[in-house]
Amino acid sequence: MKRKYIKVAGLLMALCVVAVSLAGCGKEKVVTRTDFALDTVITIAAYGQSDEGILKEPFNRIRELDNKLNAFSEDSEISKINAAAGQEPVVVSEDTFNAVKEGLEYSEKTGGAFDITIGPLVDLWKIEAPGEGVVPEQPAIDAAKAFVDYRKVVLDEAAHSVFLEEPGMKINLGAIAKGYIGDAVKAVLQSEGVERAIINLGGNVVLIGGKSNREPFTVSLEDPEDPLSNGSISDASTLGVLRERDNSIVTSGDYERYFIGPDGKRYHHILDPKTGYPAESGLHQVTVITDTSADADALSTAFFVMGLDQAMTYIRETEGIEAVFVTTDNRIVATKGMEDTFVFDEGNHGGQYTLEFTEP
Repeated sequence: MKRKYIKVAGLLMALCVVAVSLAGCGKEKVVTRTDFALDTVITIAAYGQSDEGILKEPFNRIRELDNKLNAFSEDSEISKINAAAGQEPVVVSEDTFNAVKEGLEYSEKTGGAFDITIGPLVDLWKIEAPGEGVVPEQPAIDAAKAFVDYRKVVLDEAAHSVFLEEPGMKINLGAIAKGYIGDAVKAVLQSEGVERAIINLGGNVVLIGGKSNREPFTVSLEDPEDPLSNGSISDASTLGVLRERDNSIVTSGDYERYFIGPDGKRYHHILDPKTGYPAESGLHQVTVITDTSADADALSTAFFVMGLDQAMTYIRETEGIEAVFVTTDNRIVATKGMEDTFVFDEGNHGGQYTLEFTEP
C-alpha cells in the first residue's frame, strides 16, 4: 500500500522485536514473524506463545484488508468506488464500508484537515521516494483540489454502498488504512488468546499488554533531523523512548518522503487538503498515542496539517489522546500526560532540542 511511511524508529525492548530470532531476549516463550506487506516490513511478536502458527491468521488478515483498501490496486474495493465516481454507488464489504465510515468521521471531526477524498492531490504530487518529485503547476493543483471534499461521499448503511457524488473524486485511505488494519490484527490476536504482543506495521505500532505484567513495552521515537537511512534500527538516532502498554503509537513527519524543489524548499507527502500543497504548519513530526490505531493514524496526519495550537485545542476537547510534537524550530512539546511515559534522551539531544510538557 503506497501511503505515508510513518515510522517509529524501533521497538527497543532489548531490540529483539524486529529480529527474526529472539535469542537473547530472555527465557520467556516468544513467537515472531517478519514479512513484507502493505508496501513495508511488518513484524508481529506474541509473548507467552510457542506456536508460530498463531501468527498465520493475523498476516492473512493484513493481506485481505490491503486487497480491499489499497487505492493503488485496480482490483481493490476502493478503486472500484473511485472508478464509479459520479455514476453509481458501489456495494462493498463490511471492512471497506467501516474503514470509509471511520475516515469520514475523522474528516468531519478535524474540519477537513484529514480528508479521505485527498486522492486527486496524492496522485498529482506523486511523492513516493525521497529526492524524487516535481512541483505541479498551479492550475493542476487547483483542478485536483476541486475534487477534494469529504462532504460529497454518500454512505448507505442498509446497502453497504459508497458513492462519490462527482466524477473525478477519489478516496485514498492512506492516512488511516494501516491504523484500521492494526486494530483488526489486534482483534485477531486477542481472539486467539494472545495477551501480550507487539504489532509493528512498518511504524504503526500496536501494543497488547506490556513486556510483562509489571513492565510496559518501550518504543523509541525517531529523530526527524536524523531519520533511518536504510531501515536499520542501528542507523537511527532517537529522541527518546515511550514506555507504554495497551496503546497504539503512530508518527507522521515531513522527512520520510519528500523532494527539494528548485526554490530550495522541501516538499513532503503530507498534503493540506485546503491549499493543495504540502502542509506548512511549523511541525516537523507528530506522534499520537491513543487506545485505537485508526484514531492515532488519522490524528497524526490531521495534527500535522493543523499545527501545534489547533492540535492542542483538539486534544483538550477530546478524551484519551496524548501526543509528542517536534516543531521546525527544534522544540519538543509533549502533552502533560506524557510526563511519566516519555523519556527524552537529553544526553544526546539536549543541545539540539528543548522539551516542555504542557496542558493542552
